[in-house]
Amino acid sequence: MSDITPSKLSELYKEKKINKSEFLQRIVTIYEFSDSEKVRIDCLNSLDTVNISDEKLFKFLEEIIISEINLEIRINAMTIILNKFPEKAFELSDYLFTSSDSKEFIMKIAKKIGETLIKSDGPFKDKFSELLKEKIIDIFKNEDVRSFEILWGDWCYKTPENHWDFLLDLKSPIGFLELLDYFIDNQKIYYWFYQFLLEKFNFDQWIIFLKNSRFSGRLLYILFYLEEEKPPNRFYQIINLFEHIGKELTEDQINEIIDILKKGNQYDLVIILIFRWLDNFNDDSLKKILVDMKINLIFRLNSLIINNKFDFLRHDHLIYSILSFLVKISKNIDENYLIQFINPRSPRIIEELSPILNKFLRNSQKTKKTKIEKEFLFKYKAMTLKFIKILSKYFDIKLINS
Repeated sequence: MSDITPSKLSELYKEKKINKSEFLQRIVTIYEFSDSEKVRIDCLNSLDTVNISDEKLFKFLEEIIISEINLEIRINAMTIILNKFPEKAFELSDYLFTSSDSKEFIMKIAKKIGETLIKSDGPFKDKFSELLKEKIIDIFKNEDVRSFEILWGDWCYKTPENHWDFLLDLKSPIGFLELLDYFIDNQKIYYWFYQFLLEKFNFDQWIIFLKNSRFSGRLLYILFYLEEEKPPNRFYQIINLFEHIGKELTEDQINEIIDILKKGNQYDLVIILIFRWLDNFNDDSLKKILVDMKINLIFRLNSLIINNKFDFLRHDHLIYSILSFLVKISKNIDENYLIQFINPRSPRIIEELSPILNKFLRNSQKTKKTKIEKEFLFKYKAMTLKFIKILSKYFDIKLINS
């Protein structure tokens, strides 16, 4: 029996032709004297197939996890411990998470923990869950894309619906945006982000994010990237989501938006515009942002068009959002604000807007477009007509159609 294989040994043990002590001893001997990684993995696979969970086996596996060089072998040994020794596995995982120098190893263990959680109803499920949550929070705090990429797996979809709710308490959005940006080209991961995070963040959470000076610019970068897609369904999907979030603003939320606008960050203004949150302001709040010199909103919108500082005019939805806001204040507050925006002393605004307005009017609903695209193009056209109707009272409309 000197050349017997690990799988053959497990068969002999199951058939009760050798006892537990002999089985373990021979497996350990083969493992320790073999230079072949395949043979050593076969030893672990054989151990995983038998109903043995004594201290000698645990010590053997623990030694492999701590001292073995090969990462795959270490992970295999950890998998067996998770299955056979859940209490010891928790203690060992806790130790490894704080002592290991290899992030890849830690993330692969975390992934195995996630896979184990899905199948487990044992007493250590909650403890393992908390341990895993700590590592995931670290990933988001440290913008650690590589670690999340290793951690990723089908187990993410199999967790209970509320498992990821702990991420809704994130105070800094940067790690979240870093990961979203990195995985935007992976459709499967993107839709996981959308379902488990984007859709679940409430308005107050987004306000917390907007107070971070790096947030609006980075989010705009991602959104404008999605706008370039053909068709831009994900862009419109996110826009619809944020428009819906801002439908019923409280007075406190309106005041927080006003405070954000007072910072004077142009990216903040554009984000708030394209989500059309200003359209949901009550009349008193609209008057406030129009007359507050710290905000000076009409001047800033005028500057946004004329200077086009961040090449914003390439993005149709931004122009549509500006038109929507101007039409609202013309109807609810005073048409003079629209005239102030156009600035009769200079035709520059009309010159900048004319080709864009013409494009909105010419967009055909008969071309091959998705349903969501057609809905937005229809809204663009309808809003343009409303805008021109008001504008025609004061300006030669031929300028727009030239």
